[in-house]
Amino acid sequence: MLMQAGFRTLEAFGKSITIVYLYGRTDVESVVLFRKACRGPLHGQNVLFNFQGLNFVGSTSLRSFLEGLNDLTKVEGGDVRFCGVSHDFLRVLDATPLRYRPILLDEAGAIASFEAAYVNHAAVAAPVSAVPVSDLSSEGEFLNLNDHGDEDLSLDG
Repeated sequence: MLMQAGFRTLEAFGKSITIVYLYGRTDVESVVLFRKACRGPLHGQNVLFNFQGLNFVGSTSLRSFLEGLNDLTKVEGGDVRFCGVSHDFLRVLDATPLRYRPILLDEAGAIASFEAAYVNHAAVAAPVSAVPVSDLSSEGEFLNLNDHGDEDLSLDG
């Protein structure tokens, strides 16, 4: 199965968090569309990438995938974190600037890690209360990473 991405948005700790679930295997076409999503709907958002269902195939698509993630981390106003990262891909991340991004074992821990970032950036007098993961509101959506011939698949597009 080619790479696909599903996502849901939830509210936690005073911020909106988009969780992106990546499935299948990377390939050149879906990775280019993924990079466009990083420049579009995910741009400037608090994003948690869940890699649990993703397999990486080939260095060409891997490089482009990493560049998309790295570009997203440079945008002000958002925060990017990872969870469900395989041991092999963890070694790949460690060789890139992405190694400085929070990488957590599971989704619940990764969501909770946004609270620490919220507390560190909140005003001292502002009250902070943790919300149990089970109480988070969420909205699910699907991001189509399959080429239907109507997209500009060049790396510049």
